[in-house]
Amino acid sequence: MFLHDYFEQVRTVLDDGPLLSKAVQVFVGPQVDVTPADVDALCDLGIALRNENRQLQGFSTSFEEYLRVLQRGIKFWPVWRETERALRTVLNRQLRLKFGEDWPSRLCKARPKLKGRVEAWRRMQANEQRRFGNGAEESLLAYTYPQDLYDLMVVDWKELGAPMLGNDRQQWAMKFMVLSKVRSPMAHNRESVGAGERGQATGICKEILELYRRFIDSAVI
Repeated sequence: MFLHDYFEQVRTVLDDGPLLSKAVQVFVGPQVDVTPADVDALCDLGIALRNENRQLQGFSTSFEEYLRVLQRGIKFWPVWRETERALRTVLNRQLRLKFGEDWPSRLCKARPKLKGRVEAWRRMQANEQRRFGNGAEESLLAYTYPQDLYDLMVVDWKELGAPMLGNDRQQWAMKFMVLSKVRSPMAHNRESVGAGERGQATGICKEILELYRRFIDSAVI
């Protein structure tokens, strides 16, 4: 409880900055409008630290987890949030249709190479439930990034990807690469994300949302 109260105090300081959304972009993603000056400000406050390789890390891994919980309630770049929600909703449905309610366990048996990632998502979920209670997401897919979602779809594209996105798997592989770069936190992304890539990502998000609307018109979610 003391740790959570302390994080709430830090949140208030950042929100007054306003640097809260910048901290989320650095440690959780996606990257929308964070700048080097914002990073310098976070470093001055002791929120962000640079290691010996000049890479960024949070002053506490628990605080990074806390920011992940906050990210779900911060309103910036709504088209991205809607897109992630749409992808996860449909993929969760398709995974249950293919593997049943216990799809994570059955998926691991069918595709052992994905077991490590599934276990990592479970650890993240368990950590959030233990530390933040109701703030944790119930869906395991809430802990995935765009590349994770694509890799799950290609387990069986016909059943998991094509129902909403169509048959051109290779085209979507390139689009998800763009989404993955923009979604990656600044602290984990060695290359900065430019306005052009953000524009590309926005266009892809709008395309996915249009496909999602068509999908829900013809299927029961």
